[in-house]
Amino acid sequence: MYMKKLIPSENHIVFILKASQAVTAPIFTSKSLASLGGRMDLVARAIIAAIAKKSGIRKNILFISIFEGSPNPPITFIIDSNKFHKTVISEKNVANIILTTLRNKSSSVAYILNASFREIITYCLNLFGKKKTVYLCENGIDIRTLPRKYIDQIRVFIIGDHRGIDKENEKWLEKKGLSKICLGPISYLASHVITIVLEEKTRAKENS
Repeated sequence: MYMKKLIPSENHIVFILKASQAVTAPIFTSKSLASLGGRMDLVARAIIAAIAKKSGIRKNILFISIFEGSPNPPITFIIDSNKFHKTVISEKNVANIILTTLRNKSSSVAYILNASFREIITYCLNLFGKKKTVYLCENGIDIRTLPRKYIDQIRVFIIGDHRGIDKENEKWLEKKGLSKICLGPISYLASHVITIVLEEKTRAKENS
């Protein structure tokens, strides 16, 4: 029943970040994201990459991150760019949003679900289907070799943090029949992955 809150529209682009060390309680500050936050700085930067653009806030982005650090893993943090009213956001702004949401289970732009990585993926697969859901990894098909029409149709992008996605869950994703896509031979941080994906989506939309 709790998953009913997670209903992206057909227009949403969904980024799912598995944050293996991100803490599951408000035990950090905006100045200790990387240390006490369990590399929450990576989550904050990924959020900024997903929803911020030069002219303001990018619409129709749903950013989902599964926090798997102590003390009460896992929990899922969800932020919807359509709920943003600010035109400029910083890492400090995002840190405060995460902290507020962890304390209160929700904020003006985000909320928490007691859901695991597999539950979130299963929900999105049921909603969008596996043809519109992809796993971004280093040993996938180069995104630049794919048809523009196909890239334009993808709605859900699954991303690992600096540790990547563990082998057990990677095998589970493979059993689900998800396509594996890479951005080239270099390993990128999640925020850079999101930036590149959005650029490719823009190109695909313009040329499809």
